[in-house]
Amino acid sequence: MVLSFAVSFYIAWSIGSNDETMSPLLGSGFLTIGSVVLIGGLMDLLGAVFFSDRVEETISRNIVSGKIGLLDVFVLVLSVATWLVLASRMGWPVSTTHATVGAAMGLGLVKYGFMGVKWTSLGLIFAGWIVSIVSGFTGAMVIYGFLDKLVLERVRNMVSRLKVARFSALTLLLTSIITSFFKGGNDAANATAFLKIICADTVSIRLAAGIGMAAGLIFMGRRVVKAVGETLVELNPLMSLSIQLTVALTLSIGTALGFPLSGTHILISSIVGVGIIKGVWLNVKGLKQILFTWAVTFPFTAFLCLLLYTVSTSLI
Repeated sequence: MVLSFAVSFYIAWSIGSNDETMSPLLGSGFLTIGSVVLIGGLMDLLGAVFFSDRVEETISRNIVSGKIGLLDVFVLVLSVATWLVLASRMGWPVSTTHATVGAAMGLGLVKYGFMGVKWTSLGLIFAGWIVSIVSGFTGAMVIYGFLDKLVLERVRNMVSRLKVARFSALTLLLTSIITSFFKGGNDAANATAFLKIICADTVSIRLAAGIGMAAGLIFMGRRVVKAVGETLVELNPLMSLSIQLTVALTLSIGTALGFPLSGTHILISSIVGVGIIKGVWLNVKGLKQILFTWAVTFPFTAFLCLLLYTVSTSLI
């Protein structure tokens, strides 16, 4: 139990260290990296404590069909955390949700065989991922196109444009705070869902996860925030606002419905959508690298969980 709580904190730390939610705010140039991660860390903590219950239920009850024990929980969270810390060290914005669902699927297969996985529920989770990507891509394009016509085409002089940029940056700060809150609620479940099965004190689990996420973002997440906010595409405040509005809407709806969505998918697809409609430079090489890490996350954590479970049971 002590080891499981320790690894839960470890996985929450790794989630925070791979949290790119505040990247548009950094890319807008409105705040420094230090201020960005402090704000994001605080909202991650609050979201984890107050809004993670529905996603917890989905992950803990709707993937593995058999009973999950203490050793299973330990292997699950260790598999996910190991991959996330490795990815964060490399500066890759990978999906925590992909890692968790992949590890759970690996556990179900190695412990109970093909019927150890609730394939229908897993299919619904996959569908949610696809919808969220499409929503991020198209939603950001639509919102930016609307704001561009509403604001920029009516503003002619430089003073007015500067005022619009400042208003956009302030609004972006507010939407970033909201997004980070729901991100904390959605992603904290990846660290707490399975511990919830073996421990009744859910408040302590969520608090530990929230503190871990906040600490991971503040002390180790700057590389990922910079990688997405400064190197993938050149952002101005209005572009950043469009991206963050899209992510906030998608994540809030998904979290309220209990879907374990990937904030990384939504954010990156929104950035690409705005970059395309704006016609600005996109870092295609960086985008390909991100797509590659998305592709390998799910099977890698499934295999890692399978391997760790096999080794653990053979030793015991």
